[in-house]
Amino acid sequence: FIAENTLFSDVPQYLAVGKEFADISHAKVRNTPGWIYGFFIGKILNIFPYLNVVKLLNLIWYLLTVFLLYLIVRKSEVILLYLISPLVWYLAPWINPLPLISLLFLMAYYLFYKDNLIFYIFGGLILGLATAIWWPAFYFSVFFFLSFLYDKKFYYVILTGIAFLITFSLRVILDWYYFSMPFFSTLRGLGSNLSFLVGEAPGGLPEHNILKYFLIIVIISPLLYRLIFVNWIKEKKTGIFLILCLVLFLFNFQLRFFIAIMPIIVLLIGNRINRKELYFG
Repeated sequence: FIAENTLFSDVPQYLAVGKEFADISHAKVRNTPGWIYGFFIGKILNIFPYLNVVKLLNLIWYLLTVFLLYLIVRKSEVILLYLISPLVWYLAPWINPLPLISLLFLMAYYLFYKDNLIFYIFGGLILGLATAIWWPAFYFSVFFFLSFLYDKKFYYVILTGIAFLITFSLRVILDWYYFSMPFFSTLRGLGSNLSFLVGEAPGGLPEHNILKYFLIIVIISPLLYRLIFVNWIKEKKTGIFLILCLVLFLFNFQLRFFIAIMPIIVLLIGNRINRKELYFG
């Protein structure tokens, strides 16, 4: 909230779009992975046309994530582990939907973990909303479905998929209303991802080296190594989900994307450590 620099990667794609929707921009709308978050920012800027108000949104998403983590496990160690993560501090000044997406994924994970049809349906609604806001959430949503619904009856998948489409339709409606093309941003997202995979996008596929992997371990949490102590037989579905996410990250290695699943990782680690272990590793 107190950061002076907010012009990080992706920020113009959301803040500039928000200013356009608020009619306070001096330039035309630029391309963006999705218009929903910019539209939301624009409505806020219509009332409070100040940068600090937009920055306050990030703080709200992080606080809600902390609150939800506490409601799930009732352990202060989990909260501390999240708050001291270098990744949280690294991404805090960025004005983009990732903190909100991280919160929505945590909610979806908690609901899917309950292993109940009603909770799956609500989880589908949340994943649809996440995808409406941020296109890459579609891939994570597929991973949720594959990981948690692979052994369920087919109507579970159908009903959860319908719930997903209900909230995802917000993206389609906004595209249709503003651009007379219901799948404008969806096709753009797919095209951008495809061009990246075939090496046509700027930067192409990422290079992999040991230093990058070590950086991930440090920036998410120095205690990430404690994942080896998780009972992966009990947490099999979560393990499948994280492996699928890791494969995706190998194709698009950007540190900021890890915030999307970080609260889930914090739950796995923090639920199995005490205060002394948190302080001394």
